[in-house]
Amino acid sequence: MKLQKPSETPALRTYFADMDKAAVGAIGERFKEFIPADRLKNLPDMPSKFESSQDLRKTYRAETGHKAPDGLTGFTRPDSPAHISVKHLAGVPETVLHERLHQMASPDAKRLLGKHYEGVTQDLAIEVLGREPQEGELTGYPVERERAHSMRKLVGSDAVCRAYFQGDAKPLKAALDRMASERPLAGMQDKIKELPPLE
Repeated sequence: MKLQKPSETPALRTYFADMDKAAVGAIGERFKEFIPADRLKNLPDMPSKFESSQDLRKTYRAETGHKAPDGLTGFTRPDSPAHISVKHLAGVPETVLHERLHQMASPDAKRLLGKHYEGVTQDLAIEVLGREPQEGELTGYPVERERAHSMRKLVGSDAVCRAYFQGDAKPLKAALDRMASERPLAGMQDKIKELPPLE
């Protein structure tokens, strides 16, 4: 689809609506085996708001009571629309996917995944997007995403997706326990190799 000039507001509204619809469809298709049916059915009806960066910061303060963090491109809170900045049009598809994934996450996902929650969200968004961010492109949570991607490769994507979408941490815990039992001394052996030779 050809992107119209920002002054052509009706065309941009159509572009954003089409992009949002495509994101909803792609998320539903990719993760349908993990997302509970009622949540998946309601996803198209969950609102998204495309806003200027100034309006996004105002909305963030109004909804959270806090100053918006630098570089904010979107946010989602429970029972709230997905808010997406349109400041950098090239990054909007990635942000739409990221925020829509938050809407699909289990209410327990943030607690279960802890510091990996945003990274997992971003890794899933990049997977649905179907391409890696190019050098110099703005992308959210690059360090957290790299860690989450490594974790998914290590324990299996299904285990992470079940925790993220269903709030079921049992497969993730089982994978971590299995890894710990298979390699109980791997870290210690690496540390020993780093020691200076004994004389």
